[in-house]
Amino acid sequence: MAFFDVGPGLQLELIQPNEEPSTWREFLDEHGEGVHHLAFNVAGMNMQQAVDNCKEFGMTLEQKGEYGSGDGRYAYLSATKDLKVLIELLESDKK
Repeated sequence: MAFFDVGPGLQLELIQPNEEPSTWREFLDEHGEGVHHLAFNVAGMNMQQAVDNCKEFGMTLEQKGEYGSGDGRYAYLSATKDLKVLIELLESDKK
């Protein structure tokens, strides 16, 4: 994994999955190399409400969890039908 801050509010993540099961391994096996997801910070919005909003647009929740020491949450939603990528929502409790 490599993370690059390329501008205010813009980060590029390069991820090379290993052979262990993961959303990244599954994508690589099914589609080859390419854009896996676009991430959006949902600061100031309830994560569940953000997920529900995406579902209203036809996206389906694929995976969710916490990161760090439990001070943040993420959700991957499939938007592959319309956008050809997954959407990642990020919510952090850190100020």
